[in-house]
Amino acid sequence: MASDKQNGSTVILKISDMNCAACARTIDEALSSKDGVVKASINPSQKRATVDYEPGIISEKDMVKAVEEAGYNVDETKAADEE
Repeated sequence: MASDKQNGSTVILKISDMNCAACARTIDEALSSKDGVVKASINPSQKRATVDYEPGIISEKDMVKAVEEAGYNVDETKAADEE
């Protein structure tokens, strides 16, 4: 699902109910606080989060759970190279 990078992978999370900068900030904080997340880039206008992460430390399922616990729905995950 995720594309391999030098030291990790990248995944794109589609988040349909992210509508504003405050939503993006909440999602960024939820993801960035997790061990194994290297960088989270949140784009509310495209309703997606692009996350660089270490697969041996955190899974895509864990990232989806973090977003859902912050109050948002992840509709889809896909590898960055599938875009």
